[in-house]
Amino acid sequence: MANFLLIFYIASACIDSYASEHNMMRNFKLFLMPALMAYLSFHANHDVLLYIALLLSWAGDVYLINKTKKNYQLGLISFMLAHISYGIYFIHPLPLTSLMFWVGVLLYGIAGCLYLKLILPVVPASFKKATIVYMITILFMSLMAYVNMIKTMNILSWLGSIVFLISDTLLSYQTYTKSPQRGVMETYSIAQLLIVLGVIYASGV
Repeated sequence: MANFLLIFYIASACIDSYASEHNMMRNFKLFLMPALMAYLSFHANHDVLLYIALLLSWAGDVYLINKTKKNYQLGLISFMLAHISYGIYFIHPLPLTSLMFWVGVLLYGIAGCLYLKLILPVVPASFKKATIVYMITILFMSLMAYVNMIKTMNILSWLGSIVFLISDTLLSYQTYTKSPQRGVMETYSIAQLLIVLGVIYASGV
């Protein structure tokens, strides 16, 4: 059953990725996070924060199917809370004496500056503060996944957080510039899967 859920998730992600780029119905998007939550449940009794993050991601998926201004705001809030949940799950005592930690902090700082340089010029004035808060939130999540990797060698979840950064950057830029959606669902689906697979493998299940 677990393998079926994994195959179903991948198939649904492929179908929705195609649909998202060809202005087709997005029904399969609604099944992505439930399938991933069910797949996770077959492997171990993981922290409830993981399920909360996936549930909030599902809410964000629902809101962003029809990207009205209100739905975009609600989707942004849902994903921001999802990133906070992931970040709290990954959080460890900060290895302040580790060179890897400070290199990571530097690189994430650079990434944040590049994100702002790319996105802020195209963001409406009413969304600029929310965009900065969202950026800080997702960088926090990814940095905590990086710290988790230093402690537990959970490389997959950290890579998933990086792909999530790429996905959100693509979504923001393409939304605000009214560009055709390209690569958003592909990177988003991969990111969520990598995070979950990393958690499963790190738990040894």
